[in-house]
Amino acid sequence: MSTPGVEFIPDQAAGLRGRAGPRHSTVLDDVVRERLVAVVSGKGGVGKTNVAVNLAVAAAGLGARVLLVDGDLGLANVDVLLGLTPTHGLLDVLAGRIELEDALVRGPRGVRILPAASGRSDLAALGANGVARVAALVERAAEAHDLVLVDAGAGIGRAVIGLA
Repeated sequence: MSTPGVEFIPDQAAGLRGRAGPRHSTVLDDVVRERLVAVVSGKGGVGKTNVAVNLAVAAAGLGARVLLVDGDLGLANVDVLLGLTPTHGLLDVLAGRIELEDALVRGPRGVRILPAASGRSDLAALGANGVARVAALVERAAEAHDLVLVDAGAGIGRAVIGLA
């Protein structure tokens, strides 16, 4: 059904992407990008973590190998929502204390979780290189998963945009 005088545009964002110029992100290859979903919002407290966790558990229930990345680098709460107490996380991997595989925690229905940290300003204030390192870790971990969900922090800061 069409409305007279109104052109149907199947991809309304295509024009915006064209005006924005070339893609700036070259960290993730196209194969990984197809399996990556970032749950984002400019505002906190809107349910991003609940959406990310429920999508992860539902997809795992359908047989997908799911990785859930707590991308709220300074105020992580995926572990809290799931009642988990991780002993290691993203900060340990970035510091070189452990390997990525050793930081992953098993959650409901086999969802693998990469926890971040809560109340750690050093992780929340990662520079461009730090965010690129996190994105590279996510890309590496994505190779062993069918779906990667990133529960991003609120706002439009470097880490949120970089992980999205």
